[in-house]
Amino acid sequence: MKTLVVTLALIASTTTNANPSGYGGGQGHGGGAGHGGKTGPCQKVKAACEAAGFVGGDRNAKKKLWKDCVDPLIEGKSVKGATISAKDVEACKMK
Repeated sequence: MKTLVVTLALIASTTTNANPSGYGGGQGHGGGAGHGGKTGPCQKVKAACEAAGFVGGDRNAKKKLWKDCVDPLIEGKSVKGATISAKDVEACKMK
């Protein structure tokens, strides 16, 4: 039983720190100084998605922040309601 608890704790800590789409260097794809900051081009992409009503951290949300907005924008797709310059998207991809 003790081994199971330790194993589950390790899995939880690994998946919590994962960066599934690989953009922006972790911590919410923030970009900015040292990656993961509160400024920078990746933060602009995230902010555009949040302004369009996309929600992060809620598996039950109908408009998922990363899956439905940030990742498609980074892939060059348009997302209804999200407005971001192509220059900012390109800058985020370069991070």
